[in-house]
Amino acid sequence: MNKPHVLIIVQNLSVPYDRRVWLECNSLVENGFDVSVICPRSEGDSKREKLNDVEIYRYAPAPMASSAVSFFIEFAYCFLRTALLSFKIHAKKKIDVVQTCNPPDTYWALGKIFKLVGATFVFDQHDLCPEIFDARFGTNKSAWKKSLRKLLLVFERLNYSTAVKVISTNESYKAIAQDRGKKDENDVVIVRSGPNEDRLYPIDPNKKILGDFEFLLVYIGVMGPQDRVDIAIDAM
Repeated sequence: MNKPHVLIIVQNLSVPYDRRVWLECNSLVENGFDVSVICPRSEGDSKREKLNDVEIYRYAPAPMASSAVSFFIEFAYCFLRTALLSFKIHAKKKIDVVQTCNPPDTYWALGKIFKLVGATFVFDQHDLCPEIFDARFGTNKSAWKKSLRKLLLVFERLNYSTAVKVISTNESYKAIAQDRGKKDENDVVIVRSGPNEDRLYPIDPNKKILGDFEFLLVYIGVMGPQDRVDIAIDAM
């Protein structure tokens, strides 16, 4: 009997560097699924790799976006590369589930295509794209930026309406999926991101590391402007 085949699509980070997606991949494999991933390629990555029984397909990343317009160019490029790879994967083995991780909120269109051939579409919502847009470009916008934000809301609604299930990271995101996305409570499940307790666990502090300082702050991850990690640095 063939295992159910899940295709996971992520655009903002390469896998396995996206820890949330990588943990999801491993959980699916442990529970009897075949898993394929499409993601952009980081420096030093191969185009294709198999790790922990997960097939990873990577494409050359788009140029770094710096403006609202360039973000949409990036989205279009990544969507095209992802679509071509997904059709290639499907030709090798039928895809049963398409799970897309945002941002961006553009892969609902691919979900609709695969639903035509019997696949289930799952929306794994990592971020709120309209709110990210506000954080990057401010709330006082020109007419065309206001139009772009309205388009982001449309795309978000299409993601919600196309998805059979929505994966939210916390209670507030779940509430937005129910309110803004009109999803039934039973169709939204919370999957929180957290450390692997087998690898990260409390130990006795080594005060030599502090030197002459009272506190030590360590941040691991991407420092996007919308995340405002700089506030923690300023506070320290």
